[in-house]
Amino acid sequence: MARISQTNIRTLAISIILLLCACGAKKFMESAEFQDPLDPTNSMNPPKDSDGTSGAAPVVDSGTQLADVQVMPEVSQPSIDDLIVAPELFLASANALRQYRKDRGHDAQILTVQTAEAASVLALGNAIRTATQVLPHLIYITLIGDVSVLPAERRVFVGGGEGFTDTCYAYNGSETSLAPAYALGRIPVKSDDEFTAYLDKVRRFEETFISRKGMLFFGHQPELGYAETRDLNLANQSGFQSTVSSPSNIDELTSLLNNPAIGTVLYYGHGSLYGNEPLSILPTDSALQIGWNNVNAPVIYASGGCDFHNSQIGQRILSDQLIFSENGAAATVGAVKNGGYGFDYAFVPGFISGLAAEPTLGRAFLSGLHSVAAHPEAKPESVMDFMYREALHGDPLLQIR
Repeated sequence: MARISQTNIRTLAISIILLLCACGAKKFMESAEFQDPLDPTNSMNPPKDSDGTSGAAPVVDSGTQLADVQVMPEVSQPSIDDLIVAPELFLASANALRQYRKDRGHDAQILTVQTAEAASVLALGNAIRTATQVLPHLIYITLIGDVSVLPAERRVFVGGGEGFTDTCYAYNGSETSLAPAYALGRIPVKSDDEFTAYLDKVRRFEETFISRKGMLFFGHQPELGYAETRDLNLANQSGFQSTVSSPSNIDELTSLLNNPAIGTVLYYGHGSLYGNEPLSILPTDSALQIGWNNVNAPVIYASGGCDFHNSQIGQRILSDQLIFSENGAAATVGAVKNGGYGFDYAFVPGFISGLAAEPTLGRAFLSGLHSVAAHPEAKPESVMDFMYREALHGDPLLQIR
């Protein structure tokens, strides 16, 4: 029997590894649903043959090539835990955030998109994945800018309806569960001045949140039953002082919100682009004029209502009004479509546990996603649909401990 040399063994091993990597990449690209968010008819997917396989290669316009994206050099950066992705328009904001986090013990790399107005989801996604390959300790991805300048995937969801999602940027192929690898958040600012005001709000949040252990569950039945029978007890056991309420009008709600001990608010019930009953805001860019006097102590606001994070170009939905008003929230968590807490409201227990144990909001957010992925009765297709529906708006490195 002929002996196999060590060189041949190494060559064979390398060939097998390359084949597996190619198969994994092909499987990911065939399963992803990439579309231009500004033109939903312009699919970035390879055409599918009748047997479900890819036919012709995808065509990308010259204005959306990877050359338009500034990609980091292929040198390992072991200390970096945050990748800040921003159009050139918001480079000053990206540098301000990087310095703010550096002063607090984090290290960030900036990925600058040169032609964000024309960049496709596919091009930006490839650039982000290229950048993450040399960041072995990366935990967070922070997008700066709304969907008009940094594209998001327009996706049709299992439960019906469609909306923008950033989740496609949060996977890297190394996941051991259906939850993504990275804690991704979008700060959907429209100007550097707006970002400066938001960063000041982050400072006010971080200066006060650790001492604010109050957690408010509000909403309507039957959804509020999860809070009454399960989540309230978990929150109290985790060190929070919790309240459950079903306010019938805005005055009752603002009385609860103005409790100076409140640091986290979770809404249970139905929603819309502009409301979590009875918190309903008109589609304008005006501040939240509801008598919520928490300018010096903004909160984390989570919503189980539909459409909470369904970004609309040129309009400010409730989640973003909460962030960019002087009062309201420093960050918001909820769904693009079809409910923000998943099957059996399974997101909430993991999220509460994360708020109690993790150092940042982004890691608490991931804890909630893993809670949904681990639910024994949830179907895999429903879990993946939820992963793409759920979103965090605000800085994922928001310090909570």
